[in-house]
Formats: sequence, structure tokens, C-alpha cells
Amino acid sequence: MNYQQSLDYLYSLQKTGIKLRLENTFHLLEFLGKPQKNFRSVHIAGTNGKGSTSSIIASVLYEMNYKVGLYTSPHLVRFNERIKVNGYEIEDDFLVQMINFLKPQIEKIKPTFFEVTTAIAFKYFSEMKVEYAVIETGMGGRLDSTNVLLPEISVITKIGLDHREFLGDTIEKIAYEKAGIIKDKVPVIVSKNEDVVKKIFKGVAETKNSPIVFVDENYTHTDFNQTIENLTSKIYSRVTGKEYLIHSPLIGDFQIENIKTSIAAIEILFPEKNLEEKIYNGIKNLKFKLRGRFEVLKTEPMIILDTSHNADAIRNFLFSLNKIIPNRKVAVFGIMKDKEIDDVIDLIENSFDKIYLCQAKIERAMNVETLAKKFNQHKIEKFNSVELALMEAMNKTQNKQSIVVFGSNYIVGEAIEFLEKKNEKTS
Repeated sequence: MNYQQSLDYLYSLQKTGIKLRLENTFHLLEFLGKPQKNFRSVHIAGTNGKGSTSSIIASVLYEMNYKVGLYTSPHLVRFNERIKVNGYEIEDDFLVQMINFLKPQIEKIKPTFFEVTTAIAFKYFSEMKVEYAVIETGMGGRLDSTNVLLPEISVITKIGLDHREFLGDTIEKIAYEKAGIIKDKVPVIVSKNEDVVKKIFKGVAETKNSPIVFVDENYTHTDFNQTIENLTSKIYSRVTGKEYLIHSPLIGDFQIENIKTSIAAIEILFPEKNLEEKIYNGIKNLKFKLRGRFEVLKTEPMIILDTSHNADAIRNFLFSLNKIIPNRKVAVFGIMKDKEIDDVIDLIENSFDKIYLCQAKIERAMNVETLAKKFNQHKIEKFNSVELALMEAMNKTQNKQSIVVFGSNYIVGEAIEFLEKKNEKTS
């Protein structure tokens, strides 16, 4: 199989659906020679913020001269985005080789898409001889395919009500699933969360004899300022008594919590080191920057891309967006059909002059007609694709208006693909 045929075969496994279990991942890794035992890891779970937190931690480790792997999901445009070493995507040839090599095992045990992808990522990190791999869970934690690791540290970001059909219908049940990445005697860092969530994490950590650090109780920030280009602040650690100057290309009020969480993880990993310069440069340069996180394209008109994909993430994104750009903006918006967003409809409507509703090209996308029923009809226009919605927004946008594309990784990914093709034609 060539590259495209290999990817098509891998994507065909998605029909297996999502199955929360570990046995297939263990089987594949056993077949590959237990590659997960050949590198140190940082394991990250959470509902929102885990992608940004993963990229920050990986970037600081890179700044400290480690060879670093990063595994995240989903991708926005190319599959290879999911698996990176020192900021560079996995090579096509390695993917083809691994999928062909694993095919007999895949036919035998019928694993899911994510189980196979995880096995490939761990084998790649082993072959590339990474010293640290920063691993983001796919969903949940306890039975997530990545939870075959024994990490140096576990990190849990903000917990919200998402993927209820798999993880449970209350914040407590979801928190319990996320807490499944806490390992015996392995330190755990917990981002700012509700007290009921923190109580669950504390209880699990105590039963595992795992030291736990709550970020909101041990890290504070001052002198917070942000523009459309960057965020600056000072962060003080009660753990070490150190103060860190921050200059981040990741913007949004919510990012300060991800930055604090990342600093906490690095401090616990390297308690004896002077980290101020490495942390400053790691965050400023962000070698592993992920696309679609309040990403600003300096086009005409200006386009902002954000992968906020549930009510909490949308609320946080629009809170920051409306402070930085209070008016003169339109939205290109679509969502997945399993997301509950009724609580943020008013906020979305009040944030934009016009909303161009659309749906992504996947089965999970909410039908645009269904989505439209949630909105004031005078404020919206409906389109069956991201491309058509974005084209209309670009054609009708008036002077100094901004276009904001958000609601799903898939919406943002299709927007990026369209814009890149458009640029190729005009260049």
C-alpha cells in the first residue's frame, strides 16, 4: 500500500467506533516489542486545554535540549500532525511501513483507529529515541488507549461535561474516568477545577500514594496583558518560590491556566534546576505550536481560527475574543451533533454581527438545519459546507470586520484546507 492507501485503510477502522479498553493496545505494543518502555513520558488528560498544555510542556522540554515526542488528537488537516518529534511530523514512509507491518494483527484482533494510531506513535518515539514523550489522551483516561504508560508525571486539565455517552452523565463520573491516569506514587498536577472535581482527584491520589499539586492553590499570576498577537504575564510559584516572566503566542484568558499547569509539571519533573530562562524561551518560541488555538491569520479580512468544541470551551474563547475584539466580527460556526450548546447560544449571537452556520463533512457533524433552529433566524445564514460558508463570509465582510471560525476541530480543519488551496491558486 502507498501512503494514501495506507491512510484509507487506517481510516476504515473508524467504523469500529470508539471502544474504551486497553487489551488491544497492549496486544499491539507487545507485538511491536513494548516500545512504550523505551522513553519517559508525561501523560495528559482533561476535557479542555490538554492540547495547549501538551504543546507547552513539549516545547519547554525541547528548550531544555531533550529530544521530545508529542502525540495529540485529532489532526486538523494531515494525519501526520498527530505524531511529532522535535516539532516535525512523522514521515509518510514510516506510517506506510507501520500500517503494512501491523495489518495482519489488525485483521486478527480488530482494533479501533485510535488503538492502532497510539501503537504507531509509541513505536515511532521508540525508533526515534526520544527522551521524553508528551502523550495526550484521546478520551477519558482510565480506559483510554494511551493509559498503558507508566509516566514520570500525570497532568489533568480542566474537566467539563463532554462525551457523556462514553464517560458518564455527571461531572463526578467524568472526573473519575479522567482520574484513571493517576498511577501509584507518580506525581499528578491538576489544573483549576470545581471543588467537587478536585475532591475526587485528591481521593484517588491518596489511594495511589501519589503526590498531588493543585495549580490554583499553588500558582498565581499578575501583570496579565494580551493583544491579538501575544499574552504576557508574571507567574509566581508557591512550590518553589520562583517567579516566571511569560511571553506567549497562545492568547486567551484561559491559556494562563494552561501555562501555569505546564510550569507546575516542569517544576515537579526538575525540582533542582533553574528553569526561568528555559520556561520563558520554551513558551515564547513554542516549537510544538498546534494550529487552531486562537490562531490569527493576518489576511484581508483577518480570520481567526479556534477549535473550541463544547460549551465551556466556546464560553472561554468568546470571553477572551470579545475583550480583544469587542465588535465588528462575523462567525463561521458548526458543531458536532453530540455537543450540548444551548447555554451558549445567546453568547454566540451577542458576539457577532452575522453568523454563517455550516456543517463539517463527517457523520458526527450536526446538520445545519438542526443547528439553525437554535438561533435567531435574522442573525444567521445556512450552508451545507464549511467552504461555502467561509466563501460567503469573505465575500460579504465589510471593512475592518474579522471572520471567526470555530465550533469544532473538523470545522477549523476544513477551513484551513480551503484557505491553503485558495492561497495556492492566487500565488
